[in-house]
Amino acid sequence: MFALIAPLLLLLAAFSPLSAQGTDDPEIRAAVDRFFEMQVAEDMEGYLSLWSSTVQRPTTAQLKYIFDSGDDKFTDISIVRVTTVGDRIRVRVAATRERTSKVNTRPDGTPMVFNTRLTLALTFIRENGALKLVSEGTPADDLATALIAAGTPEARAALLDAEPDLIGQMLLSSLSRRGENAVGVQLYSAAYAIFERAAEIARRIGDRKGEGLALQNMGNAKYFQHSFPAALDAYRRRLALEREIANDEGIASALLGVATVQYSQFEYGDALASYREAAAVQERTHDDSSLGTTLISTGNVLYLQGDYEGAIGDYSRSRELLHKSFNLLGEARALEGLGRVYTAQGDYASALTAFAGMLAEGRARTNRPLLGNALQDIGDVHFRLGNLDIARASFDESRGHFEATKDLAGVGRLWQALAITDLVASRFGPAEQEYGRSMAACTAVDDRECVARAIVGLAFAQSSQEHFDDAIASYRKGIDAFTALKKTTEASRAEVGLSQAYLGRKDYQAALAAADRALKPAKALEANDVVWRAQVAAARAWRRLGQADKAMAVVREAAGLVQRMTYGDAVQNPTNRVAADAVSAYALLAILQAEAGDARGALVMAQQRAAQARRTALANNERDIWRGMTPAEREEEHTLTVALISTSVQLEQERALPKPDKARIARLELKLAEQTRTRTVAQERLFGRLPELRIWRGLGLAPTEDEAIAAVPSGSAVVQFVVDEDDLLVLTVVRTGEGTEVRADVKAGPRQALAEKVAALGQSATLRDPAAWREAAAAFLALLPEEAVARLAASPRAIVVPDGILWRVPFEALPIKDAYLADRTALTYAASLGAAPSSAGAQPAVPLLAVAAPDIDAPRIERIAATVPGWTPRPLEAAEREANEAAALFDTPAAAVLSRGQATESAFRAQAQGAAILHVAAPFRVNGASPLFSRVFLSIPPAAASSPAESGPGHAPAPVDPTVDPADDGTLESREIVNLTLGASLAVLSDGSAATGRDGAAALPIVYWSWRAAGVQSMVLSRWGTDDQTSTDLLKAFHARVKAGDAPGPALHAAAAALRAKEATRAPVFWASWMVIGG
Repeated sequence: MFALIAPLLLLLAAFSPLSAQGTDDPEIRAAVDRFFEMQVAEDMEGYLSLWSSTVQRPTTAQLKYIFDSGDDKFTDISIVRVTTVGDRIRVRVAATRERTSKVNTRPDGTPMVFNTRLTLALTFIRENGALKLVSEGTPADDLATALIAAGTPEARAALLDAEPDLIGQMLLSSLSRRGENAVGVQLYSAAYAIFERAAEIARRIGDRKGEGLALQNMGNAKYFQHSFPAALDAYRRRLALEREIANDEGIASALLGVATVQYSQFEYGDALASYREAAAVQERTHDDSSLGTTLISTGNVLYLQGDYEGAIGDYSRSRELLHKSFNLLGEARALEGLGRVYTAQGDYASALTAFAGMLAEGRARTNRPLLGNALQDIGDVHFRLGNLDIARASFDESRGHFEATKDLAGVGRLWQALAITDLVASRFGPAEQEYGRSMAACTAVDDRECVARAIVGLAFAQSSQEHFDDAIASYRKGIDAFTALKKTTEASRAEVGLSQAYLGRKDYQAALAAADRALKPAKALEANDVVWRAQVAAARAWRRLGQADKAMAVVREAAGLVQRMTYGDAVQNPTNRVAADAVSAYALLAILQAEAGDARGALVMAQQRAAQARRTALANNERDIWRGMTPAEREEEHTLTVALISTSVQLEQERALPKPDKARIARLELKLAEQTRTRTVAQERLFGRLPELRIWRGLGLAPTEDEAIAAVPSGSAVVQFVVDEDDLLVLTVVRTGEGTEVRADVKAGPRQALAEKVAALGQSATLRDPAAWREAAAAFLALLPEEAVARLAASPRAIVVPDGILWRVPFEALPIKDAYLADRTALTYAASLGAAPSSAGAQPAVPLLAVAAPDIDAPRIERIAATVPGWTPRPLEAAEREANEAAALFDTPAAAVLSRGQATESAFRAQAQGAAILHVAAPFRVNGASPLFSRVFLSIPPAAASSPAESGPGHAPAPVDPTVDPADDGTLESREIVNLTLGASLAVLSDGSAATGRDGAAALPIVYWSWRAAGVQSMVLSRWGTDDQTSTDLLKAFHARVKAGDAPGPALHAAAAALRAKEATRAPVFWASWMVIGG
């Protein structure tokens, strides 16, 4: 009646030789009779009393369900066989059951009656002098139980010889079920042994497919035990068998098993080959659902190898197949993979679209784990974009889903994400509380590493509030926690934080000691990211101790290390990413040089810092910069890079294991060294043929002192800013006929105070009110060295080189006595000094090409706005009017205008090469977190713009259309611009909201770099949006002066002066947003 499975400990009990026993034993007969009588009487208590107390019995609910469904009568009960196995008595019983159904009736309303001849296997054990049941089921189940318990091949053979009629599919199925149940309770060793028995039975009955399935399950059991060689052997044995019988389904399954083991052993190249072979079989057999799942695996491998385009292709195809197969959870997994790759690539808009699909599926199914993961991913993207309020809301909602599923480890991680978000937003009190809650959640599940990270995060929050004593205590606690976990690198990183806390408390000797404790183990582990940080921390301490020489020596080491990491290690091995804040080593060195009176040395260091920042921003997407390369060169670079990254990741993973394989590490190190040599040779060959490509990728050398000074126009001043944590350095270079003067001024002040004053300058109400502006600007000017401001104001022409947040400052509008700086000084801007890359385009045949007012439908507007809260497109009529009025200035030859549906990417590409000036009055967004993904939004051709009806708000995004041409997809990205060859010397991008996102203005140097590499020398941009007609008037006047022969800088200066001269438009909001970079 019941197919109850005895506990596996019972199944695996010691096996004793079997012996036959008479079928007429009265005690056995009585036990059998009671078994049937209790069922006929529907006596639940009586039936349960038949069972041994040592095994799991059926529940009263189960019995009630069976008894309520019908009445049973048993006749012709006969004991067919009795066998003793150790202390177990196995009894095979035959009986006829007549069941009168209580739920099924005939048309006349009478109950239906079913007659069945049953064969049952009952197993008894003697308990307290009576026979008690330990199992009941089919004879095949009973034999399977005995085979599992048998300890030797001979014992198993005896069992099979005794009951040859049971050797068949039912026995194989019974063994397989028991193996699956063992896997379900994580008894993998037992499961492996059971599946071995299943394989033996399958071979004995000639069921080769069954044998293959048993081998697959054997491999799975070993895989779950991390016995990878044994798992691989089982999968390969199945693969050979399935190939012999040409079973495509089995071949694909075996290959997937092989691939999974290879992936788990970090053999990514071999894993990808195996996955690809399995996918080819699934493709051939039109197994679209399985193929979709396999493509997720290939996407995972390609992602780890750094082959983002390949991963995107596989995840997109997977998503399409799973969507068509109605495998919506699988589709969500593909979307998660896509989102992960887009995030790593820096394409945050596409990442948000993918994660929105995950979220929609989670909400449709009320799948809390899926919802939690999707919201966490969405929060992470918004955090990177600087949309902190949205990030916080997403993290908090995600945390709620993890709490509902009792996933305290996930809850702990989300509290930390919330805390970091609040730290960046300067909400230090809430951050402290969130770190405390993270500690509580992680402690509850004994996640000690999570606890340690929360403690160190708490310390940082305390230090940020200048609660240095509390921070020091927390850092020490965190260091101890990481040390106990043998996380030496993390402990060293925390020591750097401790050094900074001591520095804040003005305990400089203790700060030096903490930096030294961080440095020694970090050097031993070659944890270079920690090494340079510890060196910078030590240099700061030496500086405060008045030991400038020692400070400079240590920070030179740090800068040298960062330089090697950036231009040596990272070039040879693309997995070695350098943190963006590594520029702090150069900043501190420049400040020390300035304080030592070496202004020219500080100037050179400032250029090296700018070059370092540029290379760091370009490195992640350097293979997207390829102009001049042949298809064969691009393919070679791709192949060599992917192979090198794959080996590097394998080596990193092996070293991180609790017991790393030293021999394997040695082999991987040799392989990595050879791959690095091969790639380095290929890179040098490529750069030898295309020397400018090295520069476009940010790998050129920073300008020397002479080159930097030569970049300063005669009669002009250059004012370059360097912002460090607690100091502002301003470098001034003035070239006259009498020579060149280089001055360096340092003013103490925390970066946070500077950021607050800059933020105050950007308030709309302040910009519109001259009095309020003067007050806010005076507060900002108070943070600058007076001598530097005086030199800037004394120059009739000046080039400003801002740093970071200072790109938001309209220096033209700074008050100098009773006037604005622009009333006495004509300003332009530059990203750095020295030669910039350029490319010679065709001789322009068209004076101006204007691109304006593209058609952007509501779903695209929604996707754009997802990355920029509150964004709305400019009215099409205003943008079109601006472009037409600029174009109307040029009649011989005439300017060209692309607007509305004509303003496509392909049309721009076709016509931009022959235009002298490019005027873009289309939506433009600077991606502060990933500048090469800054985008101009254009019209999409009608065929590409169509999408399935289910896409849009409230639905998962429609599957990717692989036929859409990336060169005409409606978005012109900076990484695409850098590969164009343009004839224009000037580009005007008039969208005033372009750089309003967090860090958007700071990313302008990279945006300019991409256009400069394409041949454009000067760019005109706006820091904020203003009245459309005023902007149109200013740009019309600007173009008129350019047409008359003015350079872009003087032309914009004159156009802005005309607005400033009018009372109605004298406030900075109307004219001070515009700037020229490079002109």
